[in-house]
Formats: sequence, C-alpha cells, structure tokens
Amino acid sequence: AADVRSVDARRAAADAAARSVRLAIACRRHAGAGAERLSRRDYAGAARSVRAYRSAHFAGAAAEAAATEAAAAPSPPDDVDTTPFVPCSALVGHASAEGHRRTADALRKYVLSGYEEAVRGGPGSGGGDGDGDGDALVAVSSLTPLLGTLGLRKEGLGLYLRYTKNALAAAMEREDGDGGDDEDSGERTCAELAATFNAAVTYVRHHLPMVSACLTGPYVPDEMDAAEEEDWGMQMKEEEDVDGDAALIQLVHLEAERRATAAIADYERRRHWNRVSGSAERVARRIEARYGENADGVSEGTTGTDTTDCGFERDLGGVAHVDGLMDEMALAIQHTESYERFIRHVVGEVERGRADRRGAAAGGTAPILPPVSGLNEAVAVLGLRYAGLERTLLLGGMQRALVRSLTAPPGEAYAPAAPQSSDRRTGAGSAALQSTLVEEAMYAVQRSTTRSFATGHAASAAAVVNYAVLALENVLAAALRQRAGQGGAALRPEKASLLASSRTLLGGFSLTGQLQGLAGGGGDRGAIATPGESDAMTVPTACACYNDLEVAAEYASRLHEQLRAEVRTSFPAGEAAEALDLVCSAVEDAAGGLRTGADEAVAALAEALGAGARVAVDQSVGMEQREGPGGDHGAV
Repeated sequence: AADVRSVDARRAAADAAARSVRLAIACRRHAGAGAERLSRRDYAGAARSVRAYRSAHFAGAAAEAAATEAAAAPSPPDDVDTTPFVPCSALVGHASAEGHRRTADALRKYVLSGYEEAVRGGPGSGGGDGDGDGDALVAVSSLTPLLGTLGLRKEGLGLYLRYTKNALAAAMEREDGDGGDDEDSGERTCAELAATFNAAVTYVRHHLPMVSACLTGPYVPDEMDAAEEEDWGMQMKEEEDVDGDAALIQLVHLEAERRATAAIADYERRRHWNRVSGSAERVARRIEARYGENADGVSEGTTGTDTTDCGFERDLGGVAHVDGLMDEMALAIQHTESYERFIRHVVGEVERGRADRRGAAAGGTAPILPPVSGLNEAVAVLGLRYAGLERTLLLGGMQRALVRSLTAPPGEAYAPAAPQSSDRRTGAGSAALQSTLVEEAMYAVQRSTTRSFATGHAASAAAVVNYAVLALENVLAAALRQRAGQGGAALRPEKASLLASSRTLLGGFSLTGQLQGLAGGGGDRGAIATPGESDAMTVPTACACYNDLEVAAEYASRLHEQLRAEVRTSFPAGEAAEALDLVCSAVEDAAGGLRTGADEAVAALAEALGAGARVAVDQSVGMEQREGPGGDHGAV
C-alpha cells in the first residue's frame, strides 16, 4: 500500500508539472500568434488567439491552485522523489504575458472603434448611400462575433442596438407601401401595418440568432477539452450575463408598436370612428326594437324612407360601403394579431433560454414584454369598434331579408326545403317549401362570424359571436315565430275546408313531429283565403312559415360546428381559445331555441286542426242525422 501511494504521488506530481509546462507553451504560442495576426489586421484570428491565451491562462491558474492544495496535505515519505511544480505564470515569462496584454488592449480598441464607425455609417446616419449601408452591414456582421470573444458584450450591445434602431426604421420606411391616392383609404393603414410588422419580423428572424450567440450571456468556447471545461467556471464568473436577445426584442417591438399605434390612431381619426360607432349603435337598437321580441313595428327616430331600413343607409351609407369598412378593419386586426403571435412565441423561446442559462436565478428577472402592451390596448379598442359595426351589419342583413320576404314575388320568396341532417327530414318528392328569408339571414350571420374569426383576435371574435347569438334569439327567432303564427292563422279550419285536403296540408311540412306521421305528400297547392283577401297564401307557403324555424335551427347547428372547428385550428391553445369555444356553444343553444319554437308552433297548429276537425265531424254527423229518410236518427 505504501508503494502504491508513493507511485500515485510521483505520477500526480509529474502530471501537474507536465500540464503546467504544456499550458505555458500554449500561452507563449498564442501570445506570439495574436501579435502577428494583429499586425496583419486579421482581427478575427487575433481574437481567437487572445481567447485561447486566456483559456490556457485560467487553466494554468486552476492547476496552480490544485498544486497549492496538495502541498498543504500530509507529505509523502522521504524516500519518494516527486517532480517539483513550477507555476504556469512563471514559465510563460514576463515578455509573453506583457505582449499578450498589449495585443488584447490594442485589439479591443480596434474592434470597438471599427464597430462605432460601422454604426455611424449605417442606415439613417445621413452619411452615405445604399452602398454605404451595405458596407456597414458587412462590417457589423463581421465584428459582432468578436465582441463576445473579447469580453465586449456589454459595450458592443449598446452600439448594436443603436445600429438596429436606425436599420429597422430604414427597413420599415423602405417596405412601406402606397395605400392609394385617397388619403382616407383604409388600404393605406393596412399597408402601413403590413410594412411595419413585416420589417420587424424579418429583422428579428435575421439578427436574433447572431445576437443570441454573440451578445447574450457570458462567453463559452465552442470546443474545450475536459480540463478546460472543468476550470471554465472561474472565467465565467468574471463576465457579466448580458441579455442581448431580450434587448433586441424589446427595441424591435417598441419601434413596431410606436408606428402601429400611430397608424391605428390616424386611421380612426380619418374614418371618424367615434361618430360612426355611435351611429351604428343607434341603427342596431332601432332594428332590434322593430323586429325583436317586443317589436312595435315602427322604430323611434325613423321617418319617411328610413322606416324600411331603420336609418341604416342614411346614417352609415350603403351596405357595400359598410362591408368594405369591415374588411379594412378585419385586415388591420389580422396583421396585428399575426405579429403579436410571432413576437410572443419568440419571447417565450428567449425566456426559456434565459432560464436554462441562469437556473433558479432567472425567476426574479423582469419579463421581456409586459403581458398587455400599448399595441394590445390599441387593437382592443379597434376590435371593440369592429365588433359593434359588425353587429349592425349583421342586423342590417337580417332586416333586408325580412323586408324582402314581404315584398318579393312568391317565386323568389320561396324555395324547396333544405334536407335536414337530423331525423326531421324532407322526403323525396315532398312539396315542402322554405322561405328565402332563412338563407339570407343565416348568410349574414355566417359572413360576420367567419370574418371575425379571420382576424385571429379572440376577443373580437367572441364579441361578434355573442352579437350573432342575440340576433338569432331576439330578432330572427321572434320574426319566424310571428310568421308561424300568421301561417297558422291561414291554415285554421275556419279559413277553408281543410278536411278535404289534409294530404295537401301535411305534405307541406318538412317536420316529423306531431303531423309528419299523417302526411302523404303532394296534393293541391290552391289558395286558402277567405273571400275578399288579396294576398292569398297557398298551403305549402303557409307551411313554409313552420319549416323556416326548423331550417334556421339546422343552419345554426352547422354554424356552431364550423366555428368550433375554427377555434381548434386557427387559435393557439390557451385561456382565450377556451373562452371563445365556450362562447360558440351559445350558438347551439340558439339552435335549440329555434327547434323548440318549431315544435311548439306545430303542436299549437295540430291542436287547432284537431279541434276544428272534431267540430266539422260533429256538424257533418248532425246534418246527416237530420236529413235521414223517414226521420231515422240511427247511428252513422
């Protein structure tokens, strides 16, 4: 055992002495190479030599510390001949060490001055043309990797951010498209937003990898042997952990936010959104008052031709104009939301990298971007205006469908009933009809909701879906129930002798509720009206008033499935998507209300027809009894 210990002691001493010699030779070699490369203005090569010298120097210092600790341990036996340890710093010599120091100082000075010159000659400096900007970009790209190698991350980051601010502003101005000759054109705003966000995204994608590698965190060499990796912790403690990637994202986002919010504010001013939003709210209330559950037939504040559209065209302009405004706003919100998703994704990646680099210490670091930025607030206001105007456009579409159903010729106002996906179906050759009112009204609902989903903004989409549900429940359902009551009045027995044409009546329904089991389909389409009525209603068109409720419920269910699929595919998973999915479930509730209204209307009609049929049978039986031969009153 004593022999083994002595052999181990001699081997350890020899290894330590040999390593100290190797590191000293490496330091002398790197010191000479650095000076020679600096004289040739090979700054990249000189930086590698300086960094290699520092690596060997720190490894030698670690070896010296280990040898000092070993010397403090119990001495080996006197007969053990150990190799004397000479520190690496003593072997390097004063001349090599001083030469390395001069080379490192000169290199740092040349690199920083060259970097400052490149930043001053970059975009926005006013001192050069496009070729000069390209030369500055080449210089910045070649010198930035040297900053981390020379321990100049903090000093270089400030210069790089100054260059970034000018370069980003120039890129945004260069990409800014022409929105048209019309100063009030919404295309101008959309072009400005697209140019701003495209430039920001492109800059982050191109520059963030270099900033993360060269201007973020302490420097760590790409290749180290086991001894260097073990001793590298001493050197890392001397360098500050710089958040260059976070600083770049903050600068780019602030510039994009400043330009985007200014463009949105200018758009609201040019389009007079305060006045337009107020007018849209008043028109929407008039439409709801006219066609809602407690409709009075005339809306307050409308006179003359306004009574046909509740002042829609007078206050807001034509439908095409309002629809164009909706497309403009949706596109502007879409541009902003696309950029927001990108920048938040990048922030998440950078924060994960920071956590991996710092460990538990990263928990107290301030977030890169606030949870709600100024751009989020501006888009929230724009989205609120968008949802309000979309609500008015939706109600206006329903209003036009209702007016058209009263004024259009029968050939244009009715169509064959749509096949149902549920057990309530239309059979082959059925005479069942539906009014075009339902398809036109549901088209308005679908167009508004799908356009709101295209914005990608969950809050705006949820607001529009809520408005659509209220329109379905309070306007369309109320109007359809009122029409069902009118159809029921036309089908009552006192309006015509329906017992002789029961197959005609029942064949006009697409429902399988209380009446479908009795229907035979086909039959006469003659008018059923009392003498003197000019607006005669046929049996199929009267039944269409009931079918409309069922068809509207079917369309609402399809829309519900479509919207939920859009939530799953078009919105990132999270609380906003879950809330939007919950809002969409209200569309199915509205469909259920329409089905309930259809069942109740048919049940009321069945009860009325049954009572009328019993009266007619009683009257017929009594007449035959009175007119029987010989006064015979026998049973019939």
